[in-house]
Amino acid sequence: MNYSAFLSGIMWTKTQWTLDQQNRRLPMKFSYMALRAIGRDYWLHLERMNQTQLGTDIINGFLNTREWNCHLDRPSSPKGATMVNNLQSAVHKLARYYAALGLFNICDVDFFGTTLLGQMISPISLVIAEIYATFCDIKPRFGPVPTSKLMHMALPSLFVMWDDAIIKEYHVPSYPSDKPQYLSFLVLMQENARHIRATDPTGLNLNWGNLVAQINAQCGYNGLSMARLLDIANHAVGYPARGAPNIRCVECCERANITLSNLESHIKQVTGFQDVPLGRFKC
Repeated sequence: MNYSAFLSGIMWTKTQWTLDQQNRRLPMKFSYMALRAIGRDYWLHLERMNQTQLGTDIINGFLNTREWNCHLDRPSSPKGATMVNNLQSAVHKLARYYAALGLFNICDVDFFGTTLLGQMISPISLVIAEIYATFCDIKPRFGPVPTSKLMHMALPSLFVMWDDAIIKEYHVPSYPSDKPQYLSFLVLMQENARHIRATDPTGLNLNWGNLVAQINAQCGYNGLSMARLLDIANHAVGYPARGAPNIRCVECCERANITLSNLESHIKQVTGFQDVPLGRFKC
């Protein structure tokens, strides 16, 4: 995704969201900026919440609002109560996994690298995969979309949110399970970020921090991470029938597939796993 396409995607989405806000009269307290303003530790440490708080604040007050549309079972229902109980178990498990990834961002995280997980050295890619799998395994009916939202809110510089439309239009691989491969998606998002930086029309060769600040300023935002900016642009990818600009990048897709092939081989080598199916994108 080159710089120009990236900005056009952001501006298209911004216009769509403004119209949606006006037509549906969505309350601002559930907006992204209002939720982020609650505080970083709030989202990073959901294990501090009891089941009532998780049901009221996270399920009803975030994921199931009209803005976020996850359509999970209501916590007051038998299925919803089971889900909240399992969500509580998941967030308690994941605190140390988040801590292992706290310094990374989507622009330059090394998917081939390692990090300290408690007292162990662990591959970064496997830590990411474990967080994703833990949330996706919540029963009943949690799934990849709300999973990506909780992951992003915990680590907004690293994790990129998605929805079903974005998953479909990017042709995110799902082999061998029926769940789309989130790690593969992140590899593609990093390729997008690199392409954006390489095609910055100012030619200033800005570092990542200054580049993200420049994009925020050009798009009328302040302080959004590259991961969030990619999410905003991706809505143009997800909704071509609404007249969105075509910003999906074949070059980035092909580069991501090369990286995924190398990453599979790397994980097999360092772990001894025989099967590491990351899949490939249809470019």
